[in-house]
Amino acid sequence: MKLFLTILFLAATLPLVVRADDTNPPPRLTFELRDGSRVVGTSVGDSFKFHSALLGDLKLAVKDIRSVDCTATNVAKLTTSNGDTLTVEFAGTIPGLKTSFGEIKLSTDSVRRLSVSSTSPSSQREGLVALWSGENEGRDSVGGHDAQVSPGIKILPGQAGESFSFDGRANNMMVPDAPDLNFGAGQDFSIEAWIQPLPPPPFATDDIMSIVDKRVTPNSTRCHGYEFNLYQGRVHCRLSDSLENNGNHWGPLEGDLRDGRFHHLVLSVKRDSTTGGKIFVDGKVVSTFDPTSVPGDLTSSEPVHIGNHPDPNYHCYFKGLIREIAIYRRALSEDEVRDDYDSVRDN
Repeated sequence: MKLFLTILFLAATLPLVVRADDTNPPPRLTFELRDGSRVVGTSVGDSFKFHSALLGDLKLAVKDIRSVDCTATNVAKLTTSNGDTLTVEFAGTIPGLKTSFGEIKLSTDSVRRLSVSSTSPSSQREGLVALWSGENEGRDSVGGHDAQVSPGIKILPGQAGESFSFDGRANNMMVPDAPDLNFGAGQDFSIEAWIQPLPPPPFATDDIMSIVDKRVTPNSTRCHGYEFNLYQGRVHCRLSDSLENNGNHWGPLEGDLRDGRFHHLVLSVKRDSTTGGKIFVDGKVVSTFDPTSVPGDLTSSEPVHIGNHPDPNYHCYFKGLIREIAIYRRALSEDEVRDDYDSVRDN
């Protein structure tokens, strides 16, 4: 028994790494256990068996399940990937779970909640240097750039998986500075995230909510680095290669995203093209800009701030859910962005 609990603890603390040679990676499974442990992995089998008093015996593919919330021993609320809900019982045993530590078995009466999230095509891509998801609780599943997550952030069910919940007041995530999170002169890059924003508190500075921000900001008129945020609910970005000015910014774009739905955002920057800057919302280009107007080095010593502004005097905290935050050292193509949106969007 002691060995079994030790395996669970180690599995829960290790991130799931998807190798680049996995052409069809299976969905991620997150088991929250009744003793407070969390185990992340992939199912050995391709389906789960349930029994419903209404529909009888059911066999569902793992990819067709969104979550299973166990309200009592072997009684659960099943939510499918298309939003259907049903009261069920587990029928038989849970298939084995492959984790970073190895394969383990879980008993049905030990499970409090099961959630399933698709492994986005982005998790296998060339140039991806960081990927933060709720399932890994801020650990970078690609490059080892683990985020420091403030205690107030909750992990909640979100778009096709677990999301970080920000309260708009003080919650934040910070990732220590690292060379591959900085972009020198001429370096292409992309930032990607799923967000579900809510209206911010009344004291929010200029109604700005930061998504990803890696800048030095000594005052309101000077900055150096890059940022991707919402201004009055609309997408906005800024690039600055010198502290002598406040950089070039694009947006805010039309369309308030604070509508209660999840939205897929991508900032893709190809710096040798006058039309190489692109902002995507839900798989579509909503703005094209000229990044050659900022030709220099965007490198700063600041951490990557997720959900907050680098200057604490600015109340630009994000309010709502964010998940699957990714940073690339190349520009994503329109086809790749559409693939990512189509693979995870709400049916």
